[in-house]
Amino acid sequence: MYFLKCCVRIHHEPLSDLEKAQAIKKLIEIQKITQKAAAALVGISESEVHMLLSLVDAPKEVKKLVEEKKIEPSTAGEIDINSI
Repeated sequence: MYFLKCCVRIHHEPLSDLEKAQAIKKLIEIQKITQKAAAALVGISESEVHMLLSLVDAPKEVKKLVEEKKIEPSTAGEIDINSI
């Protein structure tokens, strides 16, 4: 059931990248699937899943910059928090 809700939310609701990341992470945990399987299920690339999941564990300062659209989600994992 969560799988269906996750897919609908990712494709039909205006979610932030962090919200998408959290939904995909929960999908992976609940369904006990790989990132590759999650990508196939929700219809996005493996690299996008990987990039989104890197946001989940990013420091709060980096998450805030992504949410404020000051940095791209794809660069969030490369940010040195000490340089902010």
